[in-house]
Amino acid sequence: MDFSSLYTYLFLATYLFYGHARMSYEMHMLQHSSYMPSRYLRWFKTSHSIANRLKEVAFIAMVLVGDLLSLVWLFWVGVAGLLVVSVLRLVKRKKKALVYTNRASRLYASAALIVLIISYALVVFTGLQSLAFVVIYLSPVAAVLAVFVMAPMDNWITNKYINEAKAMLKSRNDLIIIGITGSYGKTSTKNFLKQTLSVKYSVLMTPGSFNTTLGVVRTIREQLKAHHQVFIVEMGAKKPHDIKEICDLVNPKIGILTAVGAQHLETFKSIENIRQTKFELIDSLPQDGMGVLNADYEIIRNTEVSNTPVVYYSIEGEKSAYHADKITFDRSGTRFDLIKNGQKLDTVQTKILGSFNISNILACIAVGEKLGLGLDQMKFGIQNLTGAEHRLQLRKAGKITILDDAYNSNIKGAEMALKVLGMFEQNRIIITPGIIELGDLSEEINKKLGNYISEYTDIAIIVGDKPGKYILDGIKETGKMTEDTYHGVKNLTEARSLLREVCKDNDTVLYENDLPDLLEQ
Repeated sequence: MDFSSLYTYLFLATYLFYGHARMSYEMHMLQHSSYMPSRYLRWFKTSHSIANRLKEVAFIAMVLVGDLLSLVWLFWVGVAGLLVVSVLRLVKRKKKALVYTNRASRLYASAALIVLIISYALVVFTGLQSLAFVVIYLSPVAAVLAVFVMAPMDNWITNKYINEAKAMLKSRNDLIIIGITGSYGKTSTKNFLKQTLSVKYSVLMTPGSFNTTLGVVRTIREQLKAHHQVFIVEMGAKKPHDIKEICDLVNPKIGILTAVGAQHLETFKSIENIRQTKFELIDSLPQDGMGVLNADYEIIRNTEVSNTPVVYYSIEGEKSAYHADKITFDRSGTRFDLIKNGQKLDTVQTKILGSFNISNILACIAVGEKLGLGLDQMKFGIQNLTGAEHRLQLRKAGKITILDDAYNSNIKGAEMALKVLGMFEQNRIIITPGIIELGDLSEEINKKLGNYISEYTDIAIIVGDKPGKYILDGIKETGKMTEDTYHGVKNLTEARSLLREVCKDNDTVLYENDLPDLLEQ
């Protein structure tokens, strides 16, 4: 198909714009997949991604048929459609936007170059300009190829940064390094511990969700200063040995294990694999260190530890050195009796809501005592704690009260959030997609979530088909809610629209979990 100069420029501009929109989308999903091709391809196969991509097929077909049959109007209708699709993709709200790190930029450039070379070769060989758009549509292949092409350089750069971080830590023998891991609760515990210890020490913690090896390396290289006395390292894991890799880097002296549960069971395959991976932190501790373990999990308290001294904490009455008794909470916060080795030490008050957060605070008290903080110092820090963002935050939106627990979810945390919701009067509303990445336990745990929802809420808005169906089944089996009080919707947009219809002044809305962009419909 021949083009005038104007149409040629318009064609090229649309091609590049569409290419950027698609490639940035693939890089975004690849980044969410930790740059792991296997995880990225597993996401790619899911129905929601295929459904989204099929929206573009009609426009690609128009471009291709218009080019083959010299139907100029059809060709440009298809091009215009792809332009609209690109704009919508770029302006769509992201829960966690693509971060153009050095690695992401390298992968983007490599994948884009692969697409450009193949597009140019096909157009020159066949004379069909439309094939350039077909190549862009197949950009997931280029994204995966880019990972393998750039692997040698990425590995070299990664090792260089790791060695620099190790050298910095080696020069700081005085630095107290504390590792925190667990299926859930680690980020809140990290934030609470920093605030508690800051009464006495200069503390650095890994920011946000920087809980991978490279996240820790980046924190060390960019933020560790000579005045820091304590370094708190959050340790996450997508597969076995991820936590060991971080421990080999930072060599923690104190380790906190907050929980071992079904979170990410879909990738770990078994609870035993999760247990072994989380205990990589405790196994790395030295003889003069200390492990701080949550005794409320049978799988934790039944795991023998011989390489380092351990102390246990509990909110459920399990035998432990540190225990919280008589936990009460209201809108102003939470109070509990602090018990150590069976003896009440004091009553502690905090602005933080929820019993599971008290469990996290107990771990901080155990570490604080190990590092020489007095009870009065710790009580002062605990009384002034502020919660981590999107982790059971209480805020106002006009005359509506919002309980924001949208960061992620587990069944214990969800139960805690629902109990807090139950304190409020008038309509108590929950919006949730349920708990994800549970593998074979998804039905059981999300039905249990439905049971809890029926106990503590007046209106339930359940987002998505699965695990939404299981939640609705759990609500129905209790018989405590009528059909006009629970609703299933396709996505968060529909949920917000429904919320505007049912929510009134002085109502309370709990956002429990939020699907990541990787799983958003």
